[in-house]
Amino acid sequence: MTTDDTSGDKTLAALEFIQRLLQREIIENRRVLDLVPANTKYGFDDLMLEMLRAGLPAHVEPYAGQWLDIGRPDDYLQAIDTFEQSRSRLLPDEGTSATASK
Repeated sequence: MTTDDTSGDKTLAALEFIQRLLQREIIENRRVLDLVPANTKYGFDDLMLEMLRAGLPAHVEPYAGQWLDIGRPDDYLQAIDTFEQSRSRLLPDEGTSATASK
């Protein structure tokens, strides 16, 4: 990954994409969100352990796709590059909305 003036834009685009995923699919259960403390470093492993302590179902599903742990700097940079390379496939409506507004 190169560090140029577009790196901030890439970071913002990646974060917006992740936010959309979270809003749509990943976190659907309010009880789980209530377990996450505010303003505290809290990892996914912490959440799983807390779910088990609270008696909430916690399980894993097999996943055959690409997985990057964006909490790790190398994986985070790779995620930004991967997102940019796949942007039109991941956000197919992005180009049509810009064209429609002109």
